[in-house]
Amino acid sequence: KGLYSERKAKSSPVQLPTFSGAASEDFVEFQSKFEKAVIANKIPKTDQVEKLREILKGKAKAQVPTKTESMERAWELLKSAFGDPMTLLKFRKQSLIKLGDYPDGLAKSNPQKIVEWCLDFERVIDELIKLGDRDLRLEMVAFNDDTVNLVIDLFPVRLVFRMEKLDCSGR
Repeated sequence: KGLYSERKAKSSPVQLPTFSGAASEDFVEFQSKFEKAVIANKIPKTDQVEKLREILKGKAKAQVPTKTESMERAWELLKSAFGDPMTLLKFRKQSLIKLGDYPDGLAKSNPQKIVEWCLDFERVIDELIKLGDRDLRLEMVAFNDDTVNLVIDLFPVRLVFRMEKLDCSGR
């Protein structure tokens, strides 16, 4: 047969996400990815709790007993243990602190370290913004003065002044 065959192409199955309940993991994101993968992989409702238990690890797996029969109950159990987005937001802010100051002194000797720091910084800020966009309570914590000052304090004063000049002049 030719390139444009009448047979339908088989798509490869969507990989199911994993979740352990670690402070760094976003339960809401995990639940959304799992539900999309279940639909894409056409997993019957009768098998979904079993599939969920297969991909859970550690503390998260312990939250869903083997006798759990419905997905609704499994999600309730997991949400009660890991569904507080404020805990995740605090973890993300801690990640900024752990990132440390901008490695200004390495500009000439090790520019790769600066690139890595900037990429990590961008990832953490992006995660904070996504969390802050979820609801008003998270927005108030993610975008408050403490968070802004935390971000500013990561940069050397001379860079902060240059950023302020750029912001005011529009260039």
